[in-house]
Parts: sequence; structure tokens; C-alpha cells
Amino acid sequence: MPSKEKSTDNSTSNPEVDSEVLDNSKQGTDNDNSSNHSEDNNLTYAEPTALTNTRSVDSPSRVSSDNSRAQKQGKNVNDSIKVNSVDTDKEYVEPNNGQGFSTNVSFEVDGKVNKGDYFTVDMPEYADFNGIADYKAANNKIYPTINDGEQVVANGVYDTETKKLVYTFTDYVNKKDNIKGQFEIPQFIDRKNAKTSGDYDLNYNIADKTVSKPMKIVYNNYDEGHVVANTSSLITKADLFNVGSHDYTQYIYVNPKSEDSYNTRLTIQGYQEDVNDSSTLLNPDDTKIEILDAKSSDNIVPSFHINDEDFEDVTGNFGINQKGDKKAQIDFGHIDHPYIVKVTSKIDPSSSQDLRTRVIMENENAEGTTDFYAHDNTVERLGANGVATGNEKLYNLGDYVWEDTNKNGIQDEDEHGIEGVEVSLTRPNGTVETTTTNSEGKYEFNDLQNGDYVINFKTPEGYTATKAYEGNNAEVDSNGLSTVGTIKDADNWTLDSGFYKTPSKYSLGDYVWYDSNKDGYQDNDEKGIKGVKVTLKDSEGNTLKTTETDENGKYRFDDLDSGDYTVHFDKPEGLTQTSVNSGNDDAKDADGEDVHVTITDHDDFTIDNGYFEDSESDSSSESESDSESHSDSESHSDSESTSESGSESHSNSELPDTGEEDNHQGLIGG
Repeated sequence: MPSKEKSTDNSTSNPEVDSEVLDNSKQGTDNDNSSNHSEDNNLTYAEPTALTNTRSVDSPSRVSSDNSRAQKQGKNVNDSIKVNSVDTDKEYVEPNNGQGFSTNVSFEVDGKVNKGDYFTVDMPEYADFNGIADYKAANNKIYPTINDGEQVVANGVYDTETKKLVYTFTDYVNKKDNIKGQFEIPQFIDRKNAKTSGDYDLNYNIADKTVSKPMKIVYNNYDEGHVVANTSSLITKADLFNVGSHDYTQYIYVNPKSEDSYNTRLTIQGYQEDVNDSSTLLNPDDTKIEILDAKSSDNIVPSFHINDEDFEDVTGNFGINQKGDKKAQIDFGHIDHPYIVKVTSKIDPSSSQDLRTRVIMENENAEGTTDFYAHDNTVERLGANGVATGNEKLYNLGDYVWEDTNKNGIQDEDEHGIEGVEVSLTRPNGTVETTTTNSEGKYEFNDLQNGDYVINFKTPEGYTATKAYEGNNAEVDSNGLSTVGTIKDADNWTLDSGFYKTPSKYSLGDYVWYDSNKDGYQDNDEKGIKGVKVTLKDSEGNTLKTTETDENGKYRFDDLDSGDYTVHFDKPEGLTQTSVNSGNDDAKDADGEDVHVTITDHDDFTIDNGYFEDSESDSSSESESDSESHSDSESHSDSESTSESGSESHSNSELPDTGEEDNHQGLIGG
């Protein structure tokens, strides 16, 4: 049964597509000569059959029959095979997106060959014929043929272990000369030998002729995620046939990006949406789950070819719980490096459903914000053969990108579309299309078959994505930056995204100074005070930030939104609050210990405060007391004397860091 695998990465569901296909129905190029089958015709075109894995694995008897018919009985005729051309249909593949490629070989026979004669094809080190399909049930053999119409020209045997393909001629060639033909080999990247992305040379040996073809291999989807949650998986082997073990093997990368992940939980499902729509048997009796410690992101293999012995088995360190039908959960707790989960389970041989799995990673970051990421794998089990033609009905998908001015995540009547926003669509086969919104914020994609499509919205410059999935109406909410749109026999016009203009950030602050003349006003000869603690609070009184004045008495708070704030100054020890709001210049006066500030689309560097020494305040009070019991002139004299003496003594005792009298540089900027 031919198979293909596709994977879907979901953050809210965010699918990327994998598909490995062992199926190629392309026939030979010279069908016009199919009527020339007379024995005296000496120019014969041999055409390849579809090289699929449906050929000989549908029953044990068919396997043995095909094996016997393709036995080599004659001689090696590699020297009689002229290779005219070797072409690959791709020079770039993404194996984790399921992409394979085909190689087409055009050849001719120089001279006479007979039934049982054979020629060989050795596959490259970095490619193979079988992909994820497990051919143990067919003795690790695949049986392609080369045909001329309905007549078999050569039977092929491909050994999945040696990667050698042998074509053996049938009695068709006994009375033919100058045979020309072609054969096509569908292939997949050999994940064991090509473990990382890069440029590789595919070196074929075709009838002892060496041909090299370039191939760029790009492994993606192995370490992707959403914020903190990151996981990926791949079904690396599957016995899809109705004989054999019915096993499949799945490797899951948990936290491949080595995020600091708290309360981490992995859910493994043997289905995606509907438990009945999968042939997977994920239950305790048929399933073995192992956990390997990868230690570091550097040990995560992009190709998913895992050698279990390279990793420590830590299965016993974690709880694995069966959660209902076809579902298991692993609680990892707090992790900061990757783990590899290996699932070995069964395919239900009595089911005709595709093999479907889903893994979901749920976790929190250090601040307690929850996150999740999901990854789907599907191996399609193609059914019985049949041919029909017809035009499949196609549909449309899209809708709207709007400016969410009130940031509520809902499309309100007074809000308008945003023009020029880039929107991309990823089809199930992995191809990507891109468009931009029109003047009304509308976009659409056309000619879509039934299926799931990934829609990604690129954040326009100067905007921030609004809240997603607010309310209960899918037609007027935002689907976020990435979503999945499903086409099922109808257009889908519900995929929207909202953005609001990113608010500018502002700053607040200024100056704390020593008000030596106590007038509440910043004079040119007065200096700033270093080390004064300043606290910024929100409108509810919650502390947002704290800082201290620098050596010049300056302070500031940055990255502030428009809004209401309170600035609180801690009075330095030994100093007294000066008078507030003196004069008419708000940038020069003292604003007091607690200052209410409103920022409206601008910075505010007018929030100041001043202090003078306690001794000067005490002497003034003492002088006033003396003046009440003496004459005016005596009072004035005592006041001056007491003030000078008190100030001088207080300064020296309270400011030990200065070596000078009447000098305030212990707290005051010079």
C-alpha cells in the first residue's frame, strides 16, 4: 500500500505539511510506438510501470511469486547498457516536510540481450527507495517493472538493505534488437546518512556508469515551537501491509530549543480530531513508550534518525499515564533541555483509516504564562486501485485584517481595515502562497481543494497583534498571527486578524537639589543631591520602578505608556522638605514628596524636589522663640548668631564625608 506522511505544527493549530509518497504513475514517453509489437520490429521502446509499493506486498503468496520471477538467471549485461540521460525532478528537498524526488533514466541496449540477462543500479549514499515504509513483510524487497504497454520488458528487484536495484530482462527481448527505454525511481532522502541540512552529491551507479546529481537537503520543523512550548515528531518507520508486524515507530522531540519550561506535560494521541479516524493502536497492550535524555539542543538530530544507544534511557524518572482511548500523558515538570520520546506501537490491520497521531506540549514560563504547541503526523494508506476522471470543485478562503483601535479583539463597526498586510497560505503539500490585503483590509486565496490550510499574518510595521479568539463569533474575532483554515465543501471567510497601533513609550523625571536658601526654587548656585531614592507608582499605588538620583541629582524613568503615575521622593536623612510650587516655572520649583503626574503622548522632565538641612530649620525656630522675650533688635541679633552657629555645627556633625565646614558635598552634588 503506498503511503505518504504529512505533519502539521499547531500553536493554536499551526500545521506544516510532511508527505512521503512511494507512488509514481508516470509512464514511458513513447506510447505512440505501443502498436509496433511484431517480432520483426527491431526498435522497441520499453516503458516503466508505476514504481509503487502496491506491487507485491498485498499477500505473502504475491511476495514469493514476484521474488521468484525476478531471479537473475542469465549474465550481467551492464557493459551493453548505454545510459543516455539521468535527470532528477528536484535539486532541493525538505525531507521533514515529506518531500521526495524522482530520478528518470533513459537507456538503450547496445547489441543483443536474452531472457535472464540483467543490469544493476546502485542507489546513492544519501537517498533510498523506501522512505518510511517498512518492507520486512516483503523480505525487504520492492518489485518495479519496465513495460512496453502491457508486456513486461524487465522485472526489477530492489533490496532495501543493500540499496541495489537489479532489472532482469524477460523473454520479451529474445526476438528484439536495439531496445530503448526509460525507468523512473521515486526516492527519499536517507536520513541515516544525511543527518543535517546541506549540499549533497547523489552518486548513482547505473550499469557501472557513475552519474552524480546535486541535491540541497533542508531539514526543518524539527525544533519549532510557540513562545516557550516547542515540540516536533516524525513517524520514521511504518509496516503498512497486511502481513508482518504492523508496527510503527514515532520519535518526538520535547523542548528541542532548550527553553526554561515549567509544569511541562506531553500528550501523545493515536488520533487527531476523532478517535475513530485513525488506524493507530495506542494502548498499554500494544504500545511501548521510552524517554531518552538528549542533554543538549546540539544532540537533536535534524533528520530524526535516532540511534537510541547514544542517549541515556530515563523512562523510569517520569510518570507515563494512559488517559483514555489512544491517549497517553507524560509529566516532565521543570525542564531546561531536550528529551526524546520514542513510541513503538501498532497499526490496526483491520482498519482502512490512515495512521494519524498528534503530540501536544503544554507548559509555563518562569512568570507563569501558559503555552502549548501541537504537532500532527499522518501516514496515508492508499486503498484499492481504480481510475476515474473529473474536475474537483474548488473553493475560496480569506477575510479581513483590521485596526482594533479599542484593543478588545472584536471587529467593531467604527473600526477599519488595514491595507498592505502580508498574508501567507501553506497548502497541504507544503507549497506557500502570499498575498496582501487591499484598501479595505480584505484578502483571499482561490482554487482550494477540501483540506486544512495554514494562514500566517505578518505584523504590519508600527502595530501590535490584538487579543485572539475573543467572544463567541468566529466571523468578528481575531484568529491571531497564525491559524488553520479548513475547507470542507464550502468557502471559508472567517479567518481574520486584528492589530492596534503600538503605543509610543515615554520618559519621566528630572532633579532633586539642595535648596540652600529655602525658597523652593532652583537657583544657579545650588547643587543636586546624590542618592535620593525615587519611586514610581501606578494610579492604584502599586510600585512600578525605583531608582536613585545620580551625582548631579538627576533621575529618570523610561519605557512608560501614557497614563497616570505618582512619583514619591524618600526624604534624605538630616534634610527637610523645602516649600513646594513656588514661583511660576514648574520646571524650576519643588513639587513635594508625592507628585501626581499624567503622561499624555509626551515626556515629562519637570518633576523636581528640593531639601535643606534640619539644623537651619531648628535655628530659625529657636530665633523666633528668643525674639518673643527680647527686644526686636536683640531678637534679630540672637537669631543671626544662633543660626550661624547652629548651621555650622550641624553641618560638620551630619556630613562627615566632607572635610570642610559650611560645605554640603556629603549629599550635594558639586
